[in-house]
Amino acid sequence: MRGKRKRYRKSVLTAAGCGLCLTFSLCLAVPVSVSANSAQSDWDGTYANGTISKDEECPVIVERELLTFDVPEFPKSHYESRDAFLSYNGSVSAEYTFYNPENYTVTATLLFPFGKAPDYGFQYDTVTMEECFGADTEKYGVTVNGEEIEKTLRHTYAADDFELERDMAKLHDGYAEDPFYDPDMLVTKYTYTAGGIDPELDAASAGFRLSGGGGKTKVYMEDSSGYNRLGKEVEISAWVNNGVQVDVYMIGEQPEELPDWYICENGAMEKQTDGEMNLTDVEEMTFREFTMMSYDPDSHISETDWYNAVIYEMNLYEKDFGFIESFFDKLDVSDTLMRWYEYEITIEPGGGITNEVTAPVYPEIHGESNPTYDYTYLLSPAQTWKEFHDLEVVIRTPYIMRESSLEGFEKTEDGYTLAADSLPPGELEFTLAETEGSPLENQDSDSAGTGYPAGYFLVAAVFVLAAGTASGVIFVRRRKKKR
Repeated sequence: MRGKRKRYRKSVLTAAGCGLCLTFSLCLAVPVSVSANSAQSDWDGTYANGTISKDEECPVIVERELLTFDVPEFPKSHYESRDAFLSYNGSVSAEYTFYNPENYTVTATLLFPFGKAPDYGFQYDTVTMEECFGADTEKYGVTVNGEEIEKTLRHTYAADDFELERDMAKLHDGYAEDPFYDPDMLVTKYTYTAGGIDPELDAASAGFRLSGGGGKTKVYMEDSSGYNRLGKEVEISAWVNNGVQVDVYMIGEQPEELPDWYICENGAMEKQTDGEMNLTDVEEMTFREFTMMSYDPDSHISETDWYNAVIYEMNLYEKDFGFIESFFDKLDVSDTLMRWYEYEITIEPGGGITNEVTAPVYPEIHGESNPTYDYTYLLSPAQTWKEFHDLEVVIRTPYIMRESSLEGFEKTEDGYTLAADSLPPGELEFTLAETEGSPLENQDSDSAGTGYPAGYFLVAAVFVLAAGTASGVIFVRRRKKKR
């Protein structure tokens, strides 16, 4: 019996010694979904995550958090140009007042992940067809005591959600260490060209079988369209017709025998037919060169951040016997990268600072004729702090708040406010719309189509503290999470 046929679409801080690690995070996650209807009517947006401390004995106190949503307009479901997308000015800012009660100066490196543009953002220049995934990276910034400070743009692979330890572990100062991959590892590219196929077949597929070798050799086929487990083998296939080229990359030790190809009438791979795959070219490269096939040196992405993101995704999508499922063209991970700001601050003994981080806010959009816009901010993680005092939420908007998960919002001339002397229970979720009405009126039927995740947007500040004392220096220890 043949195994089940699988087809996929593309979805979308360590130092030696011991010490302290604090994490402040405002996470805006955007798993953006688009319905399959020709008239798109539903998009997912962002959620925000409250301040977190990784260290149980964190000395820094959060005296106050001012969370401000500026929503003078709602985002459009589509933008025709880069300038139009950048003109959207919905934003969220988290202003923290931190106090250092200790008698030593705290120097902190902050990491502020603010995600990627949502699917309803501007992705490509329609004239040059160049990618514009980083179009909004410089739009907002970071300040300390009202002064803008220098920051470095970093990138990591973005999963479908945000997990603090996992996503922090993706950040490396250089090439990430991996149990298998190494920048100097040999990669051999085998190019095959299809021929002799009946031109009447419009769904012909070429395939070969793979077994063993996963510990010494990984196999990446860029144009793979099918993966099928058959007992102690896997069948890998690709759509072909005469003249089509298929590239197979063998990473690590080269196998004793090359793939034994066969042609089938369609993607079900059940009935073989005439045709062959002829080896037409062989090329050798290093693994670093392999990961850089789609890297643009003129982009704001560092070479090592790109390399590390490629490795993460290759490990994520490795299947049986070292076969790596193809979810990207020529390892182009540009639309899966989460952006981080990296910068430093200093808190004097017994002193405090005000740190503000601002980013665009991309809500979930529901409905078409009279849409609603959902915003979420997760408060519960901030309960991990030793001390967390006042919280104030300000929503500046001309629109109507249809509902909120927290009670106590008061209407003001320019929006809504909520004040609390401690963290309220639950999370902050609210819905805005242009008119009054039931939020249920814009829900879409599940039969409209199947959406697909396209990434997420998040904002966070991560402290890595190096605290100097009279008797020495306390270094940060980064703990690696087991894969």
